[in-house]
Amino acid sequence: MAPFFLGRPKGDGRRYVETMIAYGWQRWLDETTDRHVTVGAVRSMTHGAKATFVVFCRNTCDLVDDHFVNTAMRPETFFRDCYRMRFEKVGGADSVLGLWTVLPGTDETPVESHLHIEFCPGKWAPLTDSGALPADDAPDPWGDRAFVAENGGTLGKHWRGFPDATRLGWRGPMMREEDLRHCPLVFKANCVQTEDEDGDDEMDA
Repeated sequence: MAPFFLGRPKGDGRRYVETMIAYGWQRWLDETTDRHVTVGAVRSMTHGAKATFVVFCRNTCDLVDDHFVNTAMRPETFFRDCYRMRFEKVGGADSVLGLWTVLPGTDETPVESHLHIEFCPGKWAPLTDSGALPADDAPDPWGDRAFVAENGGTLGKHWRGFPDATRLGWRGPMMREEDLRHCPLVFKANCVQTEDEDGDDEMDA
């Protein structure tokens, strides 16, 4: 979806004194990757540091108000009903472990766990308790091992083997909530629901 431009007309009727760019929300994700949560960002958090992350997962399009279709909004308003992760860092600089919960949810009790990692572009899988992708001989009740193997990932690869710029999230990328106000406007185009390789719903806009 190409961006569109908003402007304030000059007194003589010519277009704008200042210009703002608005992106369809999936293009918006591509334009804001420099603010997404990464391995390096979580490593740099001190033990006990807390953050609220906005989660951009396959359900994002469903959670955004339909009144926002083709209406450019501030990201703080646009994503107000989307998932939030309450995260507390556990461990020092050599850790990406956290005590976290995703809201709203059926169980809001924080759990100590690693996050999901983007092991290949656009492909996400949860890190195991050891901080690695599922091993070749690990049980696979949820199909994570098969999904990693089928999509070019390295089974058993530890998070330390990924560059610091590798994104961490939950079923998709995340961003600190306070960073939304520094991002471009965003709008919801008509969403088309498809199915990705592991059978999960995937939203295109």
